[in-house]
This record gives sequence, C-alpha cells and structure tokens, in this order.
Amino acid sequence: MIEINNNLNVIAGPKGLHDDRINKERDKQLEKACQDFEAIFVYKILQALRKTVPTAGMSKMPGKATYEMLMDQKIAEDFSKKGGGMGLGRLLYEKMSRLE
Repeated sequence: MIEINNNLNVIAGPKGLHDDRINKERDKQLEKACQDFEAIFVYKILQALRKTVPTAGMSKMPGKATYEMLMDQKIAEDFSKKGGGMGLGRLLYEKMSRLE
C-alpha cells in the first residue's frame, strides 16, 4: 500500500483495486507531486547558483533577497511545467507509478 498524505490527499488502495476514477485521480495527483518535487529541486539549484554570483554592493538593496526568492520559485515552477523540465518529474512519476 502506498500512502502519500501531505496536502496531496493521495491514498492508493490495496493491489487489485481497479476503479478507473480513483486510479486516474491518484495518477493525476502523483504526477503533480512529482512535478512539484522537480520544481523544488530546480529551486534549490537556483539558490546554490545564486550564491556563486558576486554581489558587488547590490546586497544592500531592501527587499532584494525576497524578490530573488520569489523570482527563483517562479522560474523553477515554470521550468518544471513547460517542456517537460529536466525530466526528473517524469522519471519519478514513471518509477513511482510502477510500485503498485
């Protein structure tokens, strides 16, 4: 039994459960969770990359850190949704959907 229960509300029943409606909803939620995971992964990469860029006096701008955080989150989210992203979300989905 697979149980993912953190704002995803995905609960897969016992093996042999063939209710198409439940399976389609579970697959949709699993795909969203995998896509969200990829977005978080890309966001963490962007944060790490941003630390390597010299600031040269621009670090004193008020709200700069907040703006960069929001921008990085949006970039990561869009990247994972459009064009298949890095493929990490799709790979996770394919592997996790076979676990049943």
